[in-house]
Amino acid sequence: MSRPSLITTRLTVDLAKASYDICIGQGILNDAFGLLDGLVDPREPVAMVTDETVWALHGAGLAATLLEQGLNVTPVVMPPGEQSKSMEGLETLFAAFSDMQINRSSLILAFGGGVIGDLAGFAAASYLRGVPYVQIPTTLLAQVDASVGGKTAINWRQAKNQIGAFYQPRLVLIDTDTLDTLPARELHSGLAEVVKYAAIRSKSLFSELQANTDRLDLPSVIAQCCQIKAGLVEIDELDLGDRMLLNFGHTFGHAIEQAGSLSQVRHGEAVGMGMVIAARIGEHMELTRQGTSDSLGMLLSAYELPTRSPWAPAKLMPLLASDKKSKAQSIQMVLLREVGDAFVQQISIADLSRAIDEME
Repeated sequence: MSRPSLITTRLTVDLAKASYDICIGQGILNDAFGLLDGLVDPREPVAMVTDETVWALHGAGLAATLLEQGLNVTPVVMPPGEQSKSMEGLETLFAAFSDMQINRSSLILAFGGGVIGDLAGFAAASYLRGVPYVQIPTTLLAQVDASVGGKTAINWRQAKNQIGAFYQPRLVLIDTDTLDTLPARELHSGLAEVVKYAAIRSKSLFSELQANTDRLDLPSVIAQCCQIKAGLVEIDELDLGDRMLLNFGHTFGHAIEQAGSLSQVRHGEAVGMGMVIAARIGEHMELTRQGTSDSLGMLLSAYELPTRSPWAPAKLMPLLASDKKSKAQSIQMVLLREVGDAFVQQISIADLSRAIDEME
């Protein structure tokens, strides 16, 4: 028997052209039909993009309920994992959208983790030059990060998020009940992104995470992360300034993922290791308060996350060339002055290599 729904938090991402709400709560997918009201004419086709795992756990039930309530939903079920976030995956969605006669008055539901959110969002941005979509994230990582802000993408030639678009959803529905079925490793991977938000913007959240490693109030933590992200997106939608702070840990994190062929290491795990590397570099360059990397490492370890990359930072340097923040001979890297205070630093590749060599 499903729990009664409860929206505990409703936030608004207030943008000039595409403001939308983030609804957070327990069991709110029980009210999905009502929450989607006004976003699509029930007579229009609705594509529910999901993966095989989420379909079996949650998707089939939600699709059946929406159909019973009068929404014209057709599922598109993808294989789980990063392999779906590809040109081939994109073509699969385009073919499905064509078959079900998706049009600009239709709606696409991105129902799953970050891979599905990124893939379905980019398909929505691209098909017919833009079809409305809703993010319904089912993993902690997607709930605190990937579902908010309109970054959509696929991977290409082993490079993470190399082809994509900024395309905002019409609504984000975060049902924390979906976390009940999340494997422990995936939950911990999402907590790495929670630590990231605390590290860049909230010393109080960092302290809360330190004090409650065995009893986190996840709905509250998710809301705090979404509030931080919404604020950064509102002032920098296209990732040209303050929003870049959200990339803390991602410079080396993405390189770690690529070194493992995007499969050996979870995204959050890679970001956690990347955060520790970034803090160590900042400390070595005397830009970060000494001891910050130790604080990050201890907190990540408390949430059963790895803190040391399987590959030495020097070995990862050649992979930084594909980073979207890199320029000819330098890279924009997010560093910390201290916990809760992040900034973007332009570092030459030569200086970065030298610092890493000296650290090792």
